[in-house]
Amino acid sequence: MFMYVHICARAYVLSLSFFLSLRVVMYAVKPWGKVLLVGSGVGAYAMGIGMRWRESNVQLVEKRRDPSHELSNRRRCVITSQTLKLLRDLGCTNAKVERILQKAKGWRFVRPDLETIREGSIFPGCADGESVYHCAEGALQRTLRTEYIRFGGDISWEKEAFDAFETGDGSGAWSLQKMYGLETEAEAIITTAKGTSLASLVIADDPDRLAVLFDEETGVSPGGRQTTERIFGAADVVIVVGSGLVIHMWHADNVITWRLIRKARREIQDLHSIALHPAIQEVLGSSTSKSSRVLIVPATTPAIKDSARYVKVSVLGDGLLPVDPFEWRGDRAPCGVEEASALCRAFYGKKYHRGNVPRLLREVEQDALAKRAAILARGEERYRGFWLFFQLSMGKTMRMQRARSLNCQSKE
Repeated sequence: MFMYVHICARAYVLSLSFFLSLRVVMYAVKPWGKVLLVGSGVGAYAMGIGMRWRESNVQLVEKRRDPSHELSNRRRCVITSQTLKLLRDLGCTNAKVERILQKAKGWRFVRPDLETIREGSIFPGCADGESVYHCAEGALQRTLRTEYIRFGGDISWEKEAFDAFETGDGSGAWSLQKMYGLETEAEAIITTAKGTSLASLVIADDPDRLAVLFDEETGVSPGGRQTTERIFGAADVVIVVGSGLVIHMWHADNVITWRLIRKARREIQDLHSIALHPAIQEVLGSSTSKSSRVLIVPATTPAIKDSARYVKVSVLGDGLLPVDPFEWRGDRAPCGVEEASALCRAFYGKKYHRGNVPRLLREVEQDALAKRAAILARGEERYRGFWLFFQLSMGKTMRMQRARSLNCQSKE
């Protein structure tokens, strides 16, 4: 009996040591390599989380001095259950993201006099019955940034990237020329920032590319109870269409964030001279943190260089193509998360096999470009459709009023 117990115990110890050795081998895989991310944002932080969770050495380079800009970024993000699933697969703690989310109520398209054109509870790009949430992009950035740092990610603030080039020592690694130093031995350099010089390595120069200019004004207003109920009703997103402008308004945490878009003109018309409902005028007049700029919306998609098939630099996010320039659909953050998920699947999908890095980067870029172009086209079609509907309805109303006045004159 003692001999039998001794043999069983020895077999148990040997099997346990065998499985422990397997575990050590499984988790002692050599890291994929060093990755440099240029530009901070939802997509960049999501990439960093996915790469750090898979044991890569990741460094993020950002030209801003600190992350204080996140506090003022109240751009609306639409987060669905699919976006939460992708964040969880990347390695993010869903409970921390769910803490900043609010259940989406609904949307309304209205005229400047608050007459409802159309309303609903299913947001564009979301399936019927799918859970949809809202949050401010700055809050989402802060949450993902803390997760990225918790996983050991590094951030270099107040550093601007200038150029990227191959090391030339036969290793295939790349170097990044940045302010106050040089980063070397990078397996991949990925930028999500707009207007960087790195885009010239991937995006082909096209002087015939078309763009449309718009005047954009933004602001934040405290949401009074009566004003909020009069404008939003049971919804939390309102889009005002008419009088030569479009106003996107979002109500959350007793704050109304609005964004006004109109065609670019040499002389900007004063908002007080536009026929708007008094409640809308009150929101625009009592706003703080106002800003205005000229918004450039590309009318054609960029092209990837043929010579980029050997380049270990990638351009994603808004640096590739702005997916939601008017920010009506809230697609900016979900698209960034989807691109991060696609990139991590391409890099780490086959037992940490890196494969042909430039080819993988080009495939992810082409997929992202096609999807962003489709979403951008849908947004423009929706804008044109409602704009045309408004013009036709206004024309019909004016014709009816004119006919009534003529009938009254004939009776007199």
